[in-house]
Amino acid sequence: MKTFESPSEKLKDIELKNEAGVFRMKENEEGEVIVELENAEGKKFVLNELLPEGWKIVENNDFGTFAWASGKEVWIDTEEARSEGWKYALSVLHEIGHVLAFNTQKEHLAHIVGKERLLLSRDTSDAELFEKLQSKDERDAWAYALKQIRKVTEELNIDIEEAFGGQGDIREYVHEFLLNYKEGGKEYIEKMNLTEEEREELLAQVDKLYTHKDGE
Repeated sequence: MKTFESPSEKLKDIELKNEAGVFRMKENEEGEVIVELENAEGKKFVLNELLPEGWKIVENNDFGTFAWASGKEVWIDTEEARSEGWKYALSVLHEIGHVLAFNTQKEHLAHIVGKERLLLSRDTSDAELFEKLQSKDERDAWAYALKQIRKVTEELNIDIEEAFGGQGDIREYVHEFLLNYKEGGKEYIEKMNLTEEEREELLAQVDKLYTHKDGE
């Protein structure tokens, strides 16, 4: 799969092209980054449209990809996007999955936003609750990302393999997060408390991207 970046007048604008089309990030005048997938025929899907009202996507290369509930912002890392190519769309969708949880689970939101207090808490029940909620949050966010990328590629009639590489490529990408959460390290993944069975359940959803075309 050949991927290359097109020249851009703005450093914050990215266009990653391959046989499937274009994965694009562009900043508007308000400082919001528009993230979209475009197929070879020019049909587009804007990932921002999946966000609830009041939320926006902004660049923050100092922190990495993150959903910040207090500011209603999804932070993206354009350096990571350049490095990871189309697969970075999964990370963006993962954070959107967090956002949807923030907007529908008030108790969940309160604990995740206050995670520093919970992590440092001497109250065992608090710490256990945080781990339980954090683990569920991460599982649900990845499940959302995998389900949504399937819907988007079907809507755009994009071949998964042309866009993201082989089945093993996406499994490796997701597996990296599930094992060590990239830069989060061992301490963070232990707080997530994901079991091997839970990891395999998520990775099994990757396989469905390549074996099912019926949208089920």
